[in-house]
Amino acid sequence: MLAAERPGQWHNVYSLATDEYIQGMERGHKILAELQRHKLAPCGAPEYIFCESNGRNGILVDKRINGWDGIDICLTDMGLTPGNYCLIEVSGRFASDNRKLPPKGEIGLVFLPSYYKLANHALSDGEEFTLTCIVPILTDTGIYDARISTNDKAKNASFTIDDINVSVKPLPDKLQKS
Repeated sequence: MLAAERPGQWHNVYSLATDEYIQGMERGHKILAELQRHKLAPCGAPEYIFCESNGRNGILVDKRINGWDGIDICLTDMGLTPGNYCLIEVSGRFASDNRKLPPKGEIGLVFLPSYYKLANHALSDGEEFTLTCIVPILTDTGIYDARISTNDKAKNASFTIDDINVSVKPLPDKLQKS
């Protein structure tokens, strides 16, 4: 059971699997602007395509040329405020048609605007991955985003995002007063 599914602890504020707009899109449809209206945003110049993913729509991130090409999870647009923990869970897989994945290639989740690394996973052809992190939102900087992308060694690797879950719960009082 994902932490976001545990009652009484975390409140889910976004799930790709239940996003009615994204789940209602035709598979094979290339996307760009559609993501920006649904708490996700394209980053860089790759091709984004709705694809089959465990019986639902996922997002294929293909034709990448930079390590930072990926998808931004727009946490600010989800109503996150200081005084909360934010739990981010991303599941996906590397495209099995990647010719040869580079050694030391990684997919990761970074916090923006600081580019602080939150989670990472080594690349393996056709392998599924899960990225999970908990971030305390302590101050109001105005923008909170998390980016799903790879390091530069894997800048050409394609990957599919099967699901994204974002949940919140309040920080303990002693952290809120710091």
